[in-house]
Amino acid sequence: MIVRVNVTNVGNTPQTLTTMGQFLFDDKGQRFATSAAILSLTGADKFFLKNINPGTKVMGAPLLFEMTPGTKIASIELHDSMISTGVKVKLS
Repeated sequence: MIVRVNVTNVGNTPQTLTTMGQFLFDDKGQRFATSAAILSLTGADKFFLKNINPGTKVMGAPLLFEMTPGTKIASIELHDSMISTGVKVKLS
């Protein structure tokens, strides 16, 4: 499953968007990590491992998750770094 996210750097320093540290949760609470295979998708290189300057917005960055067909997704958890607390967003 590919999930596209819009990202805005609201901080004071450049940040880098990575696929690591982003998670989907199903309706049973199971957590799914991203697949690095997204980096082989044509055009994905314009989103990842590049600096996002303060105030800059990135639209439609793809995140790839491998899961069984029919899995009911409940939420996504997004992090700006591996050590951040992140934010969990309900999905419908």
